[in-house]
Amino acid sequence: MKRMPFCWMRLPAAAVAVACGILAGNAKTVFQSDFAPQEGRVKPPEAAFRQEVCLNGLWRFQPVPIPHGYAWDRGVTPEIPAPLEDKWESVPIKIPSPWNANHWGGGPKAGPGTPRPYGPDSVYYPSYPEHWIHCHMAWLARTFRVPSGWPPSNRLFLHFESVAGDCQVWVNDRKVGVHFDKYLPFDLDITDAVRRDGPNTLRVGVRSMRLFDKRDDRYDKMIAPYPNGSNTDRLVGIWQDVSLLSLPAVRVQSLFVKPWLDRDTLEVDVTIRNDTPAACPLHVTAESREWINEAGTAPLDAPIPKWRLGDRTLTFPDSALAVPPHGTATCTIAVAVGKRLAPWTPDTPNLHALLVSLHADGLPIDTACQRYGWRQFTLRGHDLLLNGSPIKLRGDIIHPFGAYTFSRRFVWAWYTMIKAMHGNAVRPHA
Repeated sequence: MKRMPFCWMRLPAAAVAVACGILAGNAKTVFQSDFAPQEGRVKPPEAAFRQEVCLNGLWRFQPVPIPHGYAWDRGVTPEIPAPLEDKWESVPIKIPSPWNANHWGGGPKAGPGTPRPYGPDSVYYPSYPEHWIHCHMAWLARTFRVPSGWPPSNRLFLHFESVAGDCQVWVNDRKVGVHFDKYLPFDLDITDAVRRDGPNTLRVGVRSMRLFDKRDDRYDKMIAPYPNGSNTDRLVGIWQDVSLLSLPAVRVQSLFVKPWLDRDTLEVDVTIRNDTPAACPLHVTAESREWINEAGTAPLDAPIPKWRLGDRTLTFPDSALAVPPHGTATCTIAVAVGKRLAPWTPDTPNLHALLVSLHADGLPIDTACQRYGWRQFTLRGHDLLLNGSPIKLRGDIIHPFGAYTFSRRFVWAWYTMIKAMHGNAVRPHA
């Protein structure tokens, strides 16, 4: 999944220095490669049964004013009215990004000629009008098409990696779901709302969490009735990836991998979803293979995902189960490892791939791939143990926010600097 190119003059100095040296004076250098190279939701071993389209990019944006006389901090949230066709902004919004991203940190009122001439501004998206900063409700919209080659029997889902605020999602004027959060992903089944042979309209209405604040009479500093996010607390909008997914009606819904090194056992909880009206008897097979990183080592190449599967290392005993109609079932599979998996440590980050396949009437109907590390953290008294040996975490705090923190390039540069100072951990702020 690719995001838009981004001007590197906004990257932190350390990351720029790692990749292409310090820029002199006020020179501007435009980065010509993918700013945020990234994989999608569907991995290559799954592509025979699952498909995806990235819905990132330019969306329409319509701010909605707060009702006149609205009383703040009372815990009474105004409703968001339907969008009006003549009120869309002329400037599109770039998804993923909070619409008030330019307000974080120093905001736009910093730098030469402002009351804070020596502080940096936080204008990560110069095209966004300043009045977006003060917006607490808005609609975001775009159109999409279902690729003609997708299996007609598959279910269609919208996957939101994260929406900051209270959101409602509409497809072709049909409400398909709601969500209230800031950091967690969610999926919405839109199969019955979608036109497979024409354009579809997607609209997302978002209300800022600020509108849900309620000031306590006794503790007047406590106004948020939800877990806050420190310096990201006031961000609002679609600030992570959006995807359209095509998934089998009977599919692996989740894989919970449990590497029990102290038992020499790899255990997996396999949850299967059946969205058909009939019970489905299934045969489940699973194996583990080497996950081989083939990304480059240079600063520009290392963050670009490139990998392949190696040799089979483990084969699980086959399982059978029946999944009820419009329901789920979970089976637990396990296999003895016997030193066939290379352990994961901060200095030897070996990874493996778990492949779980479903078979109905002797035919494969789905495969799910999950990357994992053969590692186990435990506690012994006051000591933290990794794979049975004491480990001390030494790291740094990642405190900034901005377009660059969405990038694998930023993560790679940050982790590389931590490793260079003999660290082994990072604490994401908020």
